[in-house]
Amino acid sequence: MMAVSETGAVLGDFDNAVFERDGMRASFLRRKGRYIVEITEKGAAPETFEIAYTFGVDPLQQYLVKTTGGKMQALTIAWDARANSAGGQRWYSLHEGSPEPPPGDPLHWQGAAFRWNTMCADCHSTGVVRGFDATRQIYETRFELIDVGCVACHQPHATEPSAATRAQEDAPRENRATPAARKWVMDEIRGIARLAPNPAPATRPEIETCAPCHSRRASLAAAAPAPAPFLDAHRPSLLDESLYQADGQIEDEVFEWGSFLQSRMHAAGVTCSDCHDPHALKLRAEGNALCGRCHLPARFDTVEHYFHSPGSKGAQCVACHMPEHTYMGIDARHDHGLRVPRPDLAISLGVPEPCTACHSGRDAAWAAAVIAEKHGPPTERRPLFPAVLAAARDGAPEAAALLAALARDPDEPAIARATALSLLPPDAEPQASRVVEKSASDKDPLLRLGAALALENLPAAERVRIGSPLLSDPLRAIRLEAATALVDAPRAGFDPPALRALEHALAELHESARYNADQPGSHLNLGLLALRSGDLAAAEKHYEAAIDLAPWFVPAWVNLADLKRSQGNDGAAEETLRRGTRSISESADIQSALGLTLVRLGRRDEAAQALQRAATLAADDPRHAWLLAVALDSFGSPAEARQVVEQALIRHPRNAALRALLVR
Repeated sequence: MMAVSETGAVLGDFDNAVFERDGMRASFLRRKGRYIVEITEKGAAPETFEIAYTFGVDPLQQYLVKTTGGKMQALTIAWDARANSAGGQRWYSLHEGSPEPPPGDPLHWQGAAFRWNTMCADCHSTGVVRGFDATRQIYETRFELIDVGCVACHQPHATEPSAATRAQEDAPRENRATPAARKWVMDEIRGIARLAPNPAPATRPEIETCAPCHSRRASLAAAAPAPAPFLDAHRPSLLDESLYQADGQIEDEVFEWGSFLQSRMHAAGVTCSDCHDPHALKLRAEGNALCGRCHLPARFDTVEHYFHSPGSKGAQCVACHMPEHTYMGIDARHDHGLRVPRPDLAISLGVPEPCTACHSGRDAAWAAAVIAEKHGPPTERRPLFPAVLAAARDGAPEAAALLAALARDPDEPAIARATALSLLPPDAEPQASRVVEKSASDKDPLLRLGAALALENLPAAERVRIGSPLLSDPLRAIRLEAATALVDAPRAGFDPPALRALEHALAELHESARYNADQPGSHLNLGLLALRSGDLAAAEKHYEAAIDLAPWFVPAWVNLADLKRSQGNDGAAEETLRRGTRSISESADIQSALGLTLVRLGRRDEAAQALQRAATLAADDPRHAWLLAVALDSFGSPAEARQVVEQALIRHPRNAALRALLVR
């Protein structure tokens, strides 16, 4: 995971090797037994850093260097540790395929995205204390173990464990007298194993032990020793656009947890350690033999099932059911959704499918026809959520009703139902209130989290009535989301216990923000809380703090400008946004906000230019095209407005807001 840079740990070529790209030059060398990197940025003097630690082994290795303020940064020039025959044994940039980010960009090697203290340490070391001093703006990060030790996953023993305890922990997994002692029995009719006895023991504790480091999530507080409830110290991402495809396939770097929760394996009671040995760091079997532990090989590991040559790549279960997505340039990772290939969804929703990833000369229609020929016409259309999330992302008129129906459907994955709750629009009333209320008392914490996220779009009275119990939820993530939604609710609507719970949850919100004081989003959240509480001066202070910490953080600029606008000062709003464009020239949201500000100031030509710029920068977001069209129409250019809408509808044919403009 992480090691002190010394001979034996360092895999890269430090024999005066040089890497150059986009005007940046990195020289790797050794001096008096130390590993050194000398970096020259375009137009700047060379800087020399000693390699403090190595990070990773396979398929790549990164290197950590100490910079100012206690920060430790991971170089974005990494060593490809693969064999020469696989294209490895070379220095390469993690940004291959795009320009090298300049200094000040969060993706620059000294930027926030590559800061070990915040982005890496929690999962790569044990007993990490971030130690950020917000007053001095410095880190004093420390850890108990440099890598992942036993107590990262196991409750530490208060005393030396007894001989009986040791024997129990050393026993083969299937013989342990613990909730994890589960036996799989092959169902010869279906050819798929099932857990015995039925009902299966709870699997949540094990999965939640793995989740903090194998999910896309935000930390809310220092985690309690494992095993601890995942949502008590973390707020996981749901199936959000730009993170996941509409059908739940991985897109951005989301790791495994969110995918696995969508799978039939998870629904059947499979846990991480059924396939992975967490101590040996190996799979429990290799190749198709791993799947054959639960799926009868005589039925599934056959040419009739996979219709490829035995032993070929296409004959591997993971090729079709766990397709790979490559991160960091060369790190191919399997999607843990373990889904049935659906070329039909590739046709209807535009999502990837595994067949044409190998058969590059073919299309999804061909793949769908082949699967129908080999396995018969598809009859099982579960899961239903891909079409629903696609409709919501497209802004389709039927999306509200579909989301409410998905949130109610117990046969769909909880993470998809929670996502549906989070996407319920204000016009989903009254069905929204009913489904949110039911979800708010569900035993699955993800549904309660979804309900808390849905509160924002409910009428004020319903928000208080449904949200008040969530303020006392046993899990912090749910309490904090409920408090965020209720912070501006009239206090007269709460009974005394609920009011006390609200004040306690708001205190936790501020405590969580202090824990994450090195992240601009925390200051933004404090600003939003202050704004909704009516403290405009405090809101402005928090927005400015976010900007000082991270000038690239777009939401802080937009919210600060909106605060100026709400005070009737459009001139100050423009000045704020102009400052923002000097820090982030390619932000559609800043350009859009600037355009609307210029509309209010009566400068139509400049407004149209800014709105056009926003629509160009974010062609995949129909909001910006809609704003541009409305502005052009109001400026007396209906033909231009119509052209903008028609062009946008080519990309977003189901978008209700765009279609509504054509019938005005």
